[in-house]
Amino acid sequence: MTRIGRFLLLAALIALVLLVGCKPQLSFAAFFDSVYDEYYMFMIDDDGQLWYATQEGWKEDGLACPGKAPFSLGACYDIGLDDWIVAAVDTDGQLWISGREEWSELGKPLYGVSPFSLACFYDQELYQAIFYAMSADGGLFYFDGENWSVDGDPCLGKGPYAVTGFHDSVDDLWILKSIDSTGRVFNAQTEDWADEGENVPGAKPFDISGFFDPAYDAYLFYAVNADGRLFVQGDAWEEAGEGCGGEGPYHLSCFYDSNDDYWLVYCIDGSGAVFTHDGDEWTKWIEGIE
Repeated sequence: MTRIGRFLLLAALIALVLLVGCKPQLSFAAFFDSVYDEYYMFMIDDDGQLWYATQEGWKEDGLACPGKAPFSLGACYDIGLDDWIVAAVDTDGQLWISGREEWSELGKPLYGVSPFSLACFYDQELYQAIFYAMSADGGLFYFDGENWSVDGDPCLGKGPYAVTGFHDSVDDLWILKSIDSTGRVFNAQTEDWADEGENVPGAKPFDISGFFDPAYDAYLFYAVNADGRLFVQGDAWEEAGEGCGGEGPYHLSCFYDSNDDYWLVYCIDGSGAVFTHDGDEWTKWIEGIE
């Protein structure tokens, strides 16, 4: 084989490896709408395309976000506006809001090391959506509607992080928790982070999601590792049934259905396939995107 022939063969093999091995970078958010008694799920891919889940599968929702990948997605139902809030932070730290058909920038970019992780939840006392973001170097940032500001000292784990948050409507508190690249979990305090002193088992990357159950005045947190193993936090992080049968990495979203008084746990795998967990095992609900 000639030198040119060997070069072309090598280039073809490299292209094939990249095509097969390169997965879309996805981010996932789900929430419960108590007014219309509906669950909503959204996903954004590395092209900035927003997707929403239906019984027939994922459907594209409007134009692609013009920001730069990777994105971190957050969503909640805003009772005051009687509408969804779907937001994303891009790799430059710019916050974007989906207007169903197109995206709008909010404020100036936050600073810190990317990738960023976004937490979005609704405060029933303030009647507004709350946005927090966490940088890969442990910085926590709060968005006041116009600008980002640093909230306390950085987390001392090993980035990148995933962050989750919600409103405790009984005690009127914002609850934030993060997990780092080793599976270490941290609680946000007024000025700094508290190390819980325990790692979620398994391989990275990890994701974490939590919610408030007002019926029991309790916080529930779940974490998933790269193998699709789900863990629930009790006195320790305990494995919850069998692992997911998809293909990692996984992104987790769980929430409380206040109308029917039960918890919902969903995840997507690396293809965007949606799985739901019944407490013991995962069941695929929607196929992934091509």
